[in-house]
Amino acid sequence: MASRPPKSSPVAPVPSTPAFVVPAPNLAEAPSIPHEVIAARAYEKFVARGGEHGLDVDDWTAAVDELGSRQRRGF
Repeated sequence: MASRPPKSSPVAPVPSTPAFVVPAPNLAEAPSIPHEVIAARAYEKFVARGGEHGLDVDDWTAAVDELGSRQRRGF
């Protein structure tokens, strides 16, 4: 009697690389904004959009962009 081939696994294999890659910031071009100032602005953004969790990196990045833009304009 011939043996049957093994059944395939119902679980998909895990990819060896992440689904997305976040580029590292260019620190040489980053404005020198105190951490506390960025954190306060990111928190303001978090509260303004209703306190939805999971978007902390977006809030932080937007705060850095906004504050850096202000700093470059001299505000």
